[in-house]
Amino acid sequence: MIFSRPLAPILLILLLVTTAAADVVVLKNGRKLRGGYAEVGETVVFNPYFSRHPEMVFGVERFPRSAVKELIREDPPLVTLLAKLSELGPDDLDGRLALAEWCGERKMKAERLEVLLDILRRDPAHEGALKAYGKSKFRKVAKGNPDYDEEIRAAVEEYLALPDPEERKKVYAKLKRERSIAMPQEYFDRMIRAA
Repeated sequence: MIFSRPLAPILLILLLVTTAAADVVVLKNGRKLRGGYAEVGETVVFNPYFSRHPEMVFGVERFPRSAVKELIREDPPLVTLLAKLSELGPDDLDGRLALAEWCGERKMKAERLEVLLDILRRDPAHEGALKAYGKSKFRKVAKGNPDYDEEIRAAVEEYLALPDPEERKKVYAKLKRERSIAMPQEYFDRMIRAA
């Protein structure tokens, strides 16, 4: 698995709303066009609206392949990030840290934070990720969160195994009191129903 369960939906949403990076069509006359392109036989179909569909019509320019010097494909940064993450093993935390830095260099702030949190889900004491995320900021995120605390996670698993709703209510109150659990009881009850 590339991401822990909370990270994947967030990155999928970000992928869907991220603006596509532009492909580049370099013509032999020196003109550079940024948008999307498709090759149809000996014709390059260029669209300034980033579409790569070969049958695009709106706003297109068509060029004979012989008039084109170079075609450059540029994927959106998030697509590149997901590809890089898919190449990492689940325990490659240093590789993830390097990707967080890569995101920072590209001003991908939300993605950088999610990659850092992914590292901290796997190892809440990871020095590099804590330094990059901010120790005090992470303490606020982690407080009462089973994603980052083994003891809370074990207590939540025990809660989820209880068949009696009244017993779960008592155990939840104890979790909230003793472990400062941040999620509402309904969150855990949904987990039971989903299972």
